[in-house]
Amino acid sequence: MPGTDFTDLTEEDLAQLSAEERAFVESEREDGGDEPDEPEAGEGADADEGAADEPEQEGEPGAEAEDSPEPAAANALAPLTPVDADDEIARLNAERKTALDRTMNGDLDPEEYARIDAETLAKILEISQKKAADLAMQQITVQQMQADFDRQRTDTLAQLKALGLDVSDATVQADFTRLTAMFSNEAAERGVNDLPGNLANANYALKEAAALMQVRHSLTPKLAAAPPTPPKQGKREFDRSTIPPTLANVPAAAVPQVSGEFDHLNALASAGDYTSLERAVARLTPEQQQRWADQ
Repeated sequence: MPGTDFTDLTEEDLAQLSAEERAFVESEREDGGDEPDEPEAGEGADADEGAADEPEQEGEPGAEAEDSPEPAAANALAPLTPVDADDEIARLNAERKTALDRTMNGDLDPEEYARIDAETLAKILEISQKKAADLAMQQITVQQMQADFDRQRTDTLAQLKALGLDVSDATVQADFTRLTAMFSNEAAERGVNDLPGNLANANYALKEAAALMQVRHSLTPKLAAAPPTPPKQGKREFDRSTIPPTLANVPAAAVPQVSGEFDHLNALASAGDYTSLERAVARLTPEQQQRWADQ
């Protein structure tokens, strides 16, 4: 303990010390510990001044960091209300009360009190207006996000309905709502949240819930079965004499009678002409392809 004065210690004080502590005190007395250690005091003062300057130096980068919005909230409007709004309102009310007490005690002129009261009330009103504006903006944002979610949910249920699910059933709706909430919580635990204009959490939850509902209710869309690939055969010679030169010479019995909607497709399939069959199916509308696959 350099610079500590031990000359004021009495014999009773020394008697309460241990042997090591008394030896230390005696050594300090012999080394002139009662003399003020000015260089160290000066260094300590300089260090205190430097420490006092450090917060100001560190404050500048911190202020720049606050001015740079986070990427996730880059599109969000900055709130108008100061961070310490409630504390500031409490301070202004205390200032008004102090001014009133001074006026009642005769320490403050009524004109000065009126000025102080008007100024503090104006500041309180300004902060209150900012808080009201922020609250209104938050409500508008929440309502817009809720409307976007409701629209996406309706679209998802419409897709399930198109696959044959009775979405009007209360049990189905409750199941879908429960699954959506489950996947939403899962996404939130991974840090995926909804933001204004980007309902990342809702998009994921609705998509996963719809996929699971399809599996539970066997709603996998039916796809037209691809024709089997014919086995590869060696090249063979055609007897061209069996091919009529024109259709005019073909007997009536040789002309296939097409009466059904897909008889021409069935004829191509029976003949094994899968290339022509594939092209003919491709020219059908999606509704016709579904009907042909279901026949």
